[in-house]
Parts: sequence; C-alpha cells; structure tokens
Amino acid sequence: MVAGTDDYSNIDEPRTNREMYQKIIRMIQEDRDDRQEDRELLEKFITKQDSLNQAMDDQLKKFSECLVQHTEAIGTLKDSSKKWDITNTIGVLLVAILSALGLKN
Repeated sequence: MVAGTDDYSNIDEPRTNREMYQKIIRMIQEDRDDRQEDRELLEKFITKQDSLNQAMDDQLKKFSECLVQHTEAIGTLKDSSKKWDITNTIGVLLVAILSALGLKN
C-alpha cells in the first residue's frame, strides 16, 4: 500500500497533454454553452421588447384617434356655445327693449 500525500491543492491540474486538451475543450464548450444561453436570453428580450413597442405604438394610435375625436367635439361645443351666446345676447337686447317700451307706456 502506497502512502498518499495530504496535499490535494493541485488535484484539478492536468498532468498530461491529453488531460490539458480535455480541460481546454471542456472550457471552450462551457463558454459556448454560456454564450448560447446569453444569445437565447437576448433573443427573448428583443422579442418581448418588440411586442411591447408594437403594443405601445397601437396604444399611441388609439390615443391619436381619440385626440382627433375630442378636438372635433370641443370645436362643436365652441360653435354651439357661440350660437347660444348670440341667442342670449339677442334675447337680452329684446328683453331690454321690451322693458324699456313697457316702462314708457
């Protein structure tokens, strides 16, 4: 029986060229796997961002249409308000004239 040493600090170090190549290949594969995961994550993010941007564009179009409708409605209200102002002014003038004539008689 061979007595082992208690120094295991270099246990992960490759001892032969073959082990060194295997370690390098393993490291390259791990790097590829990490990059693939990063690429997939980035693709998911871009897809979600594209759908979010599309939804925001759709909502903006709806708001623009709504703004046009509200602008038209406000214009209609202003026009009817002007008509009422003119009608009220004419009515006040008629009342004033009639009351002035009524006071004279």
